[in-house]
Amino acid sequence: MIKVGICEDDKEQAMRIREIAERGLFKRTEYEIKCFSSGEEVIQACENGGFTVDLLLLDIHMQNVNGLQTAEYIRRHRIDVDIIFITVSEKHVYEGYTYKAFSYILKPALKDRLENELERYMDERESISNCLQISINGTVEKLQLDKVYYFESNARKITAYSNNGEIEFYNKLDSLTELLVDKGYLRCHQSYLINERYMTSISRESLIVNGIKIPVSRKYYEQMKQNGRFDI
Repeated sequence: MIKVGICEDDKEQAMRIREIAERGLFKRTEYEIKCFSSGEEVIQACENGGFTVDLLLLDIHMQNVNGLQTAEYIRRHRIDVDIIFITVSEKHVYEGYTYKAFSYILKPALKDRLENELERYMDERESISNCLQISINGTVEKLQLDKVYYFESNARKITAYSNNGEIEFYNKLDSLTELLVDKGYLRCHQSYLINERYMTSISRESLIVNGIKIPVSRKYYEQMKQNGRFDI
């Protein structure tokens, strides 16, 4: 599911953008589209906690609060949303990218460009969805989830064991479990979160992941049994 916002003060243009977006997204994923008629409306939604958008298609030339001012507000308040600027002029291209825009589309070429950019955006989004962003010494890095055998927790320090070796970072295993439970990961112990694809056997007290014996605690054993995850 992706939630798309369209901010455009021209109703006819907003409808056109919506039709193009719907055609492009229909073949890729489930989606919701919400239209905003002004930059003020976007900002108000942000302030009220009602701005739940993954991707914002943002017109630049609008009355009162324009698209660049809206983007400036979004970035200043660290609101997590991707932006594609849509405008009639090339004048603000470079200024637009200072707000970390995914793309910049001119309205005369709207149909083909928007379809292509939505396709590219979805490709990148799906690629990122199989990665975990972690911070190592202040640098944000991406950890490929399908390469990780298991995570081990020691206080707040997490060690990821993967085919690329061991990687340490700070996080809580409970938080990782919430993020990864739908991505093929299984919590088997207070200190371990394992990737099921690398598990070769399981018993009451332990399981084997990539040849490594991992303990299974009573609490998580009972949860697995109740959920019918394995015949154990």
